[in-house]
Amino acid sequence: MDKKLERILDILDKLNSYINVVTKEDLAEQYKNLENFRILTRDLDILLNFRSPKSCLNA
Repeated sequence: MDKKLERILDILDKLNSYINVVTKEDLAEQYKNLENFRILTRDLDILLNFRSPKSCLNA
């Protein structure tokens, strides 16, 4: 999903060079948000896949 979001931002950046809909600062902020999203989803994945010793005994 993050790759699709990045592709959308790349396309928006290219379109913006022709029609100037958003500022460069806004685009930069969205790329930063995308990186934060990647970090959060990675951390969530780690948490969801973590199995404590107790949960292994009950599985």
